[in-house]
Amino acid sequence: MQKLIKLSVVFIIVLSFSNCTKSPHRMETGEVAGAQIKIDYSSPSVHGRHIFGELVGYGKLWRAGANAATTFTTDKDITVEGRELPAGMYALFVIPSEDNDWTLIFNSDYNRSGSTIEGLSPADYDEKNKATDVLRANIKPVMANDLTENLTFKITDSGFSLSWEHVTLPVEIR
Repeated sequence: MQKLIKLSVVFIIVLSFSNCTKSPHRMETGEVAGAQIKIDYSSPSVHGRHIFGELVGYGKLWRAGANAATTFTTDKDITVEGRELPAGMYALFVIPSEDNDWTLIFNSDYNRSGSTIEGLSPADYDEKNKATDVLRANIKPVMANDLTENLTFKITDSGFSLSWEHVTLPVEIR
């Protein structure tokens, strides 16, 4: 009987730890250009890995987070990088580039697993998903010497930024 109790306790402990997520849920909220903005995402860590160009391939779709697709919500119409974005909730995707601007995509099909697009080439993504893209913007990434260990979104007075590893992607909202 004691052996069964000990095994049960060990099983419960193992089960408890297995439910811990490696990419914890995060939410960033704030006001930009009179609109309430919410970015809901999972925040993976670098953990000594090379992220952009390896874990997240250049020229491939990335869910801008981990687990489910990252969502971006605005309660008012806004202008993102000079383009109109209607009020609503969107899945947020990124196509990183080694030598050029990165592509930021706001897609109306926000209720999906991020893995459905992860690693697709732009052509493969466009075949099934372009019809639900609401906005695409090309953004110049800013390289930094300092390491950002966990993927972080920040809402600023002028928009928001995505930072991870040695890259920040600043996005202007008006």
